[in-house]
Amino acid sequence: MKFDSAALFRALTEIVPDFGERDLCVAFSGGLDSTVLLFAARAIKSRTGRLRAVHVHHGLVAEAEHWARRARATCAELAVECTVLNVNVAVGTGDSLEEQARVARYAALEAVVGADEILLTAQHRDDQLETLLLQLFRGAGVAGLASMPPVRAFGAGLHARPLLTFDRCDLHEYAERHGLRWQNDPSNEDQRFDRNFLRGSILPALRARWTGIAVAVARSASNCAEAQQLLDQLADLDRVDAEKGGELSVTALRRLSPPRQRNLLRRWIAMRKIKMPPATRLNSIITDVIGAADSGAAVVSWGGMEARRFQDRLLLVPEIAPVDTTRRTRWPRDCAELELGSGQGYLHHRPSPEGGIDASRFGKGLVEVGYRRGGERLRIHGKAQSKPLSRLFQEAQIFPWMRDRVPLIFIDGSLAAVADLWIVEGFVAEPGSPGLDLQWFGHPPIR
Repeated sequence: MKFDSAALFRALTEIVPDFGERDLCVAFSGGLDSTVLLFAARAIKSRTGRLRAVHVHHGLVAEAEHWARRARATCAELAVECTVLNVNVAVGTGDSLEEQARVARYAALEAVVGADEILLTAQHRDDQLETLLLQLFRGAGVAGLASMPPVRAFGAGLHARPLLTFDRCDLHEYAERHGLRWQNDPSNEDQRFDRNFLRGSILPALRARWTGIAVAVARSASNCAEAQQLLDQLADLDRVDAEKGGELSVTALRRLSPPRQRNLLRRWIAMRKIKMPPATRLNSIITDVIGAADSGAAVVSWGGMEARRFQDRLLLVPEIAPVDTTRRTRWPRDCAELELGSGQGYLHHRPSPEGGIDASRFGKGLVEVGYRRGGERLRIHGKAQSKPLSRLFQEAQIFPWMRDRVPLIFIDGSLAAVADLWIVEGFVAEPGSPGLDLQWFGHPPIR
């Protein structure tokens, strides 16, 4: 299929009918594909909003700085604004370098896409073929085999791939016809990377045998995308009964068949923009968390998140770091805030017009912060009897996994307060005496 600026305009109109009323932002690497996309987008600029380019500088290879300079120079020649985004690629997180770079790149792009702006990326039909095959080799489900959608919500705007109906040879012919210059990334020849191995060693043989493979596979990806839409609609129907306040009812989940449980869990996780767990972890959520006895304390962790259960509630919470329950941290008298570390947020105090913790005792005594060790008892101000702290946590419906992470405030060695939940009798400001409101901010959910 011949590619030109008119074809780009038609493709964009088909996937984003009102695109002419939006601004365009081209993800510009400086390679052949993005150079063609930028040049063609410039040709239709008069029929759209503002046009700009963004170049992501990974810093992974020695040529990266040169590519950034060339991207700026090319955009200057075309009178297109260019922004260079420097990103750090996390190494050693368990994913391949390819995946880590991709995640870093899209996170940076998502942060800069404005409202009513469309990020344009230059993936074409050959890329779609490679993506579907790689997903197939990894054992992906319907969502993975749907590969790259032509348009999706992205940041405050949209992300569109208007070249998915064109082959790389169409883009190359356009570049030659217009005398375009582009950068060649030598890492694209490194067959240690899965996509390069597929492109260089596998696809030539497949194309020789099946000449229309790219078109056929693109059709399969489209069929999978349609099937995924139906699965999402089914999950949304199941969510009506199962979801409340961002949590799922275990009872409602148990009424569903295992395939519908998995389908609903995938939808629930995806809607929170959380990395999907491997199939084994997803099945563990069903068997070990949903299927556990009511008193079960099972947890399934992946990618910095945890699926946990409290009574009938299934929750997604950030992975919780351990705290040192054997030591106490001094709270300096001249500091209104105390950082707790380990993802526990911070404690803060401020003057209280009435009640609160006794400001005099707090200001003159040795104030320390620690955690539950077991066996603590306290009498809350206004209550007739003391109770074990464990009983108070149960009555207050504090999540079991957070009970050892609720900070305790000690004054001169005596327990004075439990975070901002309770003040111990004897440490409450008397009427007319200065008091302090204790507040605990930035902590994981506790109930």
